Amino acid sequence: MENKIKCPLIDGEIEIIECIVNIDCISGMIKIENMPDKFKVKKDYKNICKNCRYHDF
Repeated sequence: MENKIKCPLIDGEIEIIECIVNIDCISGMIKIENMPDKFKVKKDYKNICKNCRYHDF
């Protein structure tokens, strides 16, 4: 598996661990405040993350 994936929240590559933190924040396992602001810029960022192909990996 690659170390980076394309994230639709920023339209660019991110580290897998960043993706995992985002997933956990969106899923409510971690407080949303722990999700870096750069991933919360898009208005519908929660649904974008939930619908990402990597959300359930």
